[in-house]
Amino acid sequence: MAYNIVCHGNSITEGTGAETTYPTQLDTLLGGAHVVYNEGTGGITTPALVDNFASEVQAHYAEGEDNIVVFWESSNFFSIGYAVETEKANLLEYSELCIANGWRLIICNVIQRGIVNALSSLEEWRPKVAELNEWLSYNWHSFAHAYCNFHDLNSAFSTPFEGNGDATYFVDQAHLTTVGYGLIAAEVQAAISRINTSYEVVAPSGATKLIADYRLANGKTATIYDNNGQALSYVLSEGTPAITTNPTSMAAYVSS
Repeated sequence: MAYNIVCHGNSITEGTGAETTYPTQLDTLLGGAHVVYNEGTGGITTPALVDNFASEVQAHYAEGEDNIVVFWESSNFFSIGYAVETEKANLLEYSELCIANGWRLIICNVIQRGIVNALSSLEEWRPKVAELNEWLSYNWHSFAHAYCNFHDLNSAFSTPFEGNGDATYFVDQAHLTTVGYGLIAAEVQAAISRINTSYEVVAPSGATKLIADYRLANGKTATIYDNNGQALSYVLSEGTPAITTNPTSMAAYVSS
C-alpha cells in the first residue's frame, strides 16, 4: 500500500525562502510510488486550515491507499494573539475531521521564531508555544496517530531568538533553509514509520485503575493504569519495553 500524504500548514510547510521544501524532501526520502502533496499557505492560521480541510486535504483522498495528513501550524495563531485553550480546541476539531474522513493524523509542535505579528509580541508568544508544546507531548496520543517534536530536533529550533535565526537553518526570522527543512522531513519520515508499527500492549500485574486510552499505530489503543497513584510500565507482548511513564504527569510515551 502506498502512502498518500498531505502536508497541511502555513508558510513553513509551503517552504517560503528555501530552494527545497520539507514536503519535497519527504517525497524524496520516501521514494517509490508514494505521493506527497504540499498544501502550505503563507500567513494562514489553524481555523482557516480547519475550514479548508475539504478542498486542501479531503480532495487528495485516495481510496485503498494509506492516507496521512501532517499538520503543522499554531505559530501564526499565537502570533496574532489568540489563546492556548482556543488552539487546543482547534486541533481537536481538526483531528475529528481527519478521523471522520479516513485520514491518519501526524501532529507537529512549534519551533521558535524571531518575529511575530504586531498584534502580539515575542514575550507573549513564547509562553503560549511552551504551554502548547507541553500539552501536545502529553496528550497527542488521545487525538493523533503520531507526533513530531520539531522543537527539540536542534538547538536552533528550541533556543529563543529575535530577528534572524541561525543562518544554517533559518533564511529569516521564521522560515527555514533547505538544511532546516531537511531535518523536518527526516522527522516526518520517522513519524510515518512509527505510525505503521503495530503494537500489542499487555497490562502489567497489579494494574488496578484505568487512567486513559491512547491511540497507537494502526488504530490500536493502549490502556494506561496506575496502582494507588504509582505509575506502571507496559511491555510489548514480545517482552520489549514499549511505554515509559512519568510518575508526576502519568503521561505515557510509545517507543518504536
